[in-house]
Amino acid sequence: SSGINAEYRGMISMYDANKLIKGEENALVFSKDKHTGPVSALDFNPFQSNLLASGGSESELYIWDVNKLGTPMTPGAKSQPLDDVRCVAWNRQVQHILASTFSSRCVVWDLRKNDPIIKVSDSTSRMRCKVVAWHPDVATQLCIAR
Repeated sequence: SSGINAEYRGMISMYDANKLIKGEENALVFSKDKHTGPVSALDFNPFQSNLLASGGSESELYIWDVNKLGTPMTPGAKSQPLDDVRCVAWNRQVQHILASTFSSRCVVWDLRKNDPIIKVSDSTSRMRCKVVAWHPDVATQLCIAR
């Protein structure tokens, strides 16, 4: 069992929870500092458990392969206007679909196309998005907490 820690300065660290419980010194599995600011969102892909999505400041979204820790993939161009990513969530039925929330919008990405396919917002920017979650059984339903 492993744990993930996303620190203020943009570092993502994965720990082996079993080693932490036992008090072992070598509990750190990896650390990466690709994000330029704080990381605020993490989610593992439910179909490919080696894929970790991370979101941070300045609309930074990365997809990490924890088995091959090279340069992470980006799902497409940064969502505009630049804003902090508040939440990321993999679709529970379609493995290449990822949702992300920003303060005034939710963006759904198709990672096969490396492009956003849906943007949920309002024209007055009064909508405030915090968290997004996919329905576990209906691939086309997502819930946004505001």
